Order: sequence, then structure tokens, then C-alpha cells
Amino acid sequence: MRIILILIGICAVTAADCQASVHPSQVVECRAITLTRQGVGSAFKGNIINDDYAFSAKIPDDLTGWSGVAQGAPFHGFTIFLDSQGSACIYFEVHIRVEEKEAPGFPIGGREIHLGMAQGWQSIHEGSIGDLSFTNISTTFSFQRTNRKDDGVALLITPTVNLKKARAVYDNFINSLKFGQ
Repeated sequence: MRIILILIGICAVTAADCQASVHPSQVVECRAITLTRQGVGSAFKGNIINDDYAFSAKIPDDLTGWSGVAQGAPFHGFTIFLDSQGSACIYFEVHIRVEEKEAPGFPIGGREIHLGMAQGWQSIHEGSIGDLSFTNISTTFSFQRTNRKDDGVALLITPTVNLKKARAVYDNFINSLKFGQ
């Protein structure tokens, strides 16, 4: 699973651990969570409909989601960079659950939300990386389908000084994210 490979230095080797990788004692920055870069790979704009994972979402106006992989590669998500420096981003990842023990759990201090027919949990973590204060908002989700379960995460990473503006963009994206509809 892509998130496991990307987060190997941040979390243990199960998807459940990775989805809870923004632990209350740690925050991450964009370059630590994804190898994706602006302008590299498949571009996603506007309204997105994905039949493989049965979801729809809206990329915020004037922004682009980048997959970081070649056009023909299987879809597992994208990163939306909120600034030209790449210090603020929305990392979106979705995958098929392979083992039940990889199921995401309710995070400590989190709140339950619904993303269409998917169950989600949202939590907020703040901390410092070097001299800069960061805020991470993690929305993990699980979608029960007829023959499988899909799990994933939508993670806002932003310097705390930019939280108000970044949170508004993130909330719009989360509110547009619907599974099974």
C-alpha cells in the first residue's frame, strides 16, 4: 500500500498505524508524508468521480491534485498543494483493506463524521518542526462495500500561521468527499 511505503519512517508497517500516523505527539510536514511534487504525474481538477473506489470529490477552485505517478498507474490518491512552496497541502489516499487488522480506528480526541456512506473520524494535532509550528487535521475513513472495504485518509498539513485559510479549503474538500453516492 502506497501510504505504508511513504510513511515507513513515521509509522509502523500496517495501514491502521499509518492512518493514525499523525499521533498527538507528532506532526508531519508535506515533504515527509508524500513524494508527490507540483506538476508531476496525473493532474486532477474540478469535480472528480472515481468508480474504482465509488467516491466523488471537488478539488478546490484554482488548485490541482497531483498523483506523482504516470498516467496509466492505478489510482491511490493525490496531493493538493495549497502554496507554491509546498509547505501546506491536502494529502488524500485511498486503498482496499487487505487485512481486517488494518482497519482504521477512532483516534483519541477525534470526532465522528460521515462522508456519504463512509464512516470517518477527524482529529487535530499541533506541534513544531524545527522553529515552525504546524497543524495537521486528519480525516481517516472506512467504506464498507458489497465485496470489500476501502480505507484512507485526507490529511491537512499546514504551518499554523496559515491555518484559517488552509482549514477553509480543507473543509470544503472534506464536505465534497462522498463515498457510495
